[in-house]
Amino acid sequence: MNTSCQTRCVIPYLNVTVSPNGRVSPCCMSTKQFKTDKNYKYLYEAPLVDFWNSDSRKMMIANLDKYNVDLWNESKFEIIKFLNLPSSSRETLIKFIEEIKLRDNLRNESFREVFPELYQLLKDVYE
Repeated sequence: MNTSCQTRCVIPYLNVTVSPNGRVSPCCMSTKQFKTDKNYKYLYEAPLVDFWNSDSRKMMIANLDKYNVDLWNESKFEIIKFLNLPSSSRETLIKFIEEIKLRDNLRNESFREVFPELYQLLKDVYE
């Protein structure tokens, strides 16, 4: 799985992909192949739940979690720098916040609840 991108993909947390030959992987873009704890590699060899609960999948999720924490820690400092920019740049931030609020209404979600760490950094502008 490529971790060089700067976004978080939730697909591996929610599902697995099964190829026509029975290969089980995190998603259709991944070269990672899950195996069961008994070392089975194909769906015709073991039930899907054995792949889902396998140590190989748990380890991949743990690595993603660590990567996402590291990415958040790096991003946090970039956000703080952005918040300290001149007022002309803050206009862009205000437009961003307005867009977030609009999308929250459309999706019936709350930015504050979905991204609590980011909300804490932006709450002065957000409210």
